[in-house]
Amino acid sequence: MTDSASTTADVSETASISTTDVVSKVIDYDLPADVFWTTSARRITPKGNMRFRSFPSLSKALVFLADRTEPRYRCAIDMTDARFEGQEIEQLLERMTPRAAEAGALRAS
Repeated sequence: MTDSASTTADVSETASISTTDVVSKVIDYDLPADVFWTTSARRITPKGNMRFRSFPSLSKALVFLADRTEPRYRCAIDMTDARFEGQEIEQLLERMTPRAAEAGALRAS
């Protein structure tokens, strides 16, 4: 009984650590990134609903995902050395917002 309880605690602790570790590490926003998403929120998506787009940089991929005019579900970003999904993408978007604001301020001056 205690073994399964400790295993459950270990798994949840590992899951929370992996999410924060991925976003807290140094990420190069200039590396190329591929974005995958579906256009349907259904668990089993109809044929042809998977979409894909390549970007020259992670920052451009995040700008694309930040644009919410088109519905996108189950998004994933693939890079050569990392993969981000769900909450990790949301954290990257939050983390990038000040960086994007700085870039906009630099362009304006």
